[in-house]
Amino acid sequence: MITMSETLFHFAPTKLGPGSIIEPGNWGRILKRYNTVNNNGWIIARELLFEGVRTHMFPDKPSRLSSSFAFRTKVEADRYQQANDGNLLNVLHEVEIADRALPQHEGRLRHLDWPEQGVPFLDPTRLKAMQYWQGIGNGDAEIVTASPLRILRAL
Repeated sequence: MITMSETLFHFAPTKLGPGSIIEPGNWGRILKRYNTVNNNGWIIARELLFEGVRTHMFPDKPSRLSSSFAFRTKVEADRYQQANDGNLLNVLHEVEIADRALPQHEGRLRHLDWPEQGVPFLDPTRLKAMQYWQGIGNGDAEIVTASPLRILRAL
């Protein structure tokens, strides 16, 4: 659980001013816009598996499809950007959770990695989903919250 005074880090596609609110659910919105031309089916398959595990085994956890995402440290945020935003297009912001009473979860990013080539997809991904929602493992983590995020400052 995030403490009352803890600030987090979030990437947005544009620079936002202090007090701006980032509503949850952008990742789910993006997934709904994926089309067959862009070959994004594996991302959708992974997210649907993660959502299925969450709804059946961890129903009190926030859905990745309707949540906000953040990092506890700038170091974790920077590593995430290096791995996922090679052109450094997104702007890092220092944020706080607007409503701490809403569900939160801390999941390890390593569980979002793809299975090795030539390995079946479903069972390894289902196992990773269970580990993600259990909050086990080591390495960098993401905070998933049903709450909006409030911008404190752009970095």
